[in-house]
Amino acid sequence: MSTSVRRGLGAAIICLAMVASACSSSSKTTTTSSATTSTTTTSSTATATGTADFCAARASLKSSLDDLKSVNILKDGTTAIQAQVSTIKDEVAKLKSASSDALQPQITSFQKALDSLGDALQNSGSGGVAAVVGAATQVVSAGAVLLNALDSVRCNS
Repeated sequence: MSTSVRRGLGAAIICLAMVASACSSSSKTTTTSSATTSTTTTSSTATATGTADFCAARASLKSSLDDLKSVNILKDGTTAIQAQVSTIKDEVAKLKSASSDALQPQITSFQKALDSLGDALQNSGSGGVAAVVGAATQVVSAGAVLLNALDSVRCNS
């Protein structure tokens, strides 16, 4: 793998790590901003309580996203990223089946972004680093929206 591809993939990993870092953000901040917004839909979502399956799936997804930070692209190559993206896709599928209809658009958007990233990683040799970085940026954006929505659902633990 060339040095420029490694650097570009490293930048993509940094973008993905931003999604993982967003997992540690407090749901209090989300709830506060939701409470400030006086729409009925937002406040009902902010006070929703998830099922046990939802809460377990959300925790698993956040753990998989957090594991992404430990991937060493320079040492392990793109296959390590592809494996972690595959794990995250599996966790998102479990979350989707356990989630309410209100969360489906955010989950679907994140799934599409992950699919694009997987394609870009597989084609990184021919598609170039720019495609990987662009796809990773979309994952960060869709992931932040999804995590914000997930944190608006309370889990009893």
